[in-house]
Amino acid sequence: MISKAFRLARALSLDIVIGAVISSLFLADYMQVELPIISILALAVCVWLIYTVDHLSDAHKIPHTAHTFRHQLHQKHFKTLSYIALFVSGLSMIILVSLPLKLILWGSIVLSFVGLYFLSIRWLKVQNILPKEFVIAILYGIGVFLAPLYISNALPSTQVWLLFAQYSLLALCNLLLFSWYEKELDQLDLHISFTTLMGDKTSIKIIRKLIWLLYLITGTGVIFYHSDTQFLFAQLIIFWMSITLHCILLFPYYFKKYERYRSIADAIFLYPLFYLIL
Repeated sequence: MISKAFRLARALSLDIVIGAVISSLFLADYMQVELPIISILALAVCVWLIYTVDHLSDAHKIPHTAHTFRHQLHQKHFKTLSYIALFVSGLSMIILVSLPLKLILWGSIVLSFVGLYFLSIRWLKVQNILPKEFVIAILYGIGVFLAPLYISNALPSTQVWLLFAQYSLLALCNLLLFSWYEKELDQLDLHISFTTLMGDKTSIKIIRKLIWLLYLITGTGVIFYHSDTQFLFAQLIIFWMSITLHCILLFPYYFKKYERYRSIADAIFLYPLFYLIL
């Protein structure tokens, strides 16, 4: 019963929403600012809408019964989830009114890029040139940093820029791993992903290089800011997030069973809870 509920929550992107909220709280705590509840709610609503609209769009384009549970669910309950998404969109308008004007402007710019990119995928086939995984990874990084940066009302420090780079790379590795693991399913469902475009070998090489880049940034940060205890603790969290993704790359036979790769790769964004608790 618990495993079914967890699977349903993952298919509805609720785990991603929780991970984004925890990540934003982690960054706010590191930057020593307090996020208002309304900002947290706005982030949760926006992340859920972006992922749900993407899944609904993908499910609608599949001419047969989808091969993944996530898309099967969005196919079967397409109308219901569409109505819920419309309701949540209306709710988001009410939430936005309660946010500071400058934060609304920043958020609107980000959402505009999201909308333009999805439209360009549909009409211009831009995904063949700029894969969706890269765009979503950067937008994820911007999304979780947006409110903490605004509330801090200060120019980002070098440490904050390093954290932004690391978070964007973690999100990118996460999405590229999904693309690699689900290549065959994507081909059956006529989806375009980084791996269907570039192939297995290229995908593995790039994921491996990105993970080593994460290690390099972490090591460099520790060397230059070893006296900053708070930053070192944050880097320890990032390091374990990176190692987890590295293990998912190295042991596909184990992680492919029961879609462990997906549940564990998304769970890394819950690791900052340790930072918040301790």
